[in-house]
Amino acid sequence: MIDFQRLHFEPGKKGTQIEERVIEVRYDPCRSGDIALVAGGNRKRWIIATENMQAGNLIKSSSVIGRMAVSADEGDSHPLGALPVGTLINNLELQPGKGAQYIRAAGTCGVLLRKVNGTAIIQLPSKQQIQVSEMCVATVGRVSNVDHNKRVVGKAGRNRWFGIRPSSGLWKRKGGWAGRKIHPLPSLKSYVNLPTVSVQP
Repeated sequence: MIDFQRLHFEPGKKGTQIEERVIEVRYDPCRSGDIALVAGGNRKRWIIATENMQAGNLIKSSSVIGRMAVSADEGDSHPLGALPVGTLINNLELQPGKGAQYIRAAGTCGVLLRKVNGTAIIQLPSKQQIQVSEMCVATVGRVSNVDHNKRVVGKAGRNRWFGIRPSSGLWKRKGGWAGRKIHPLPSLKSYVNLPTVSVQP
């Protein structure tokens, strides 16, 4: 089981920081990126490995947002409010303490574009922009197994191993998806619960 929650969020508790050592990095048949076994204190757990993560590395997980932006190394986890603008990130939370939900596929990374009034604007690998709380934790760097999209399938049987079934062979009329279209980028999607202002008559 992969632990997508690098640091357990406790509301009202002041910042904490833990340090873990990478024991091994290995292939996982259930996902496109590699996984890493890390140990710290009296527990071990599996996390998604970053691009240059190797056995023996020390990684930090922190919930502290200081006055100055941190100089984070690859593989470290920090709240978005503590990272400098322009940082490449992965394993992004949408709600503080919920665990990583975005940017988990092999070779992907997002960009921290800007920070506005306690929120952060993130550009996803699809170029769409989302707005989340600056308390949401993200991992610095790019997900491992960058060359995943360059693999050659080679034969139809290997696609069956991946669970992709052959098409029926019947002629099917093409829909509107067949033509080339240039779609505008979707608008900014916000995952921040902003306070609602009630207007008195």
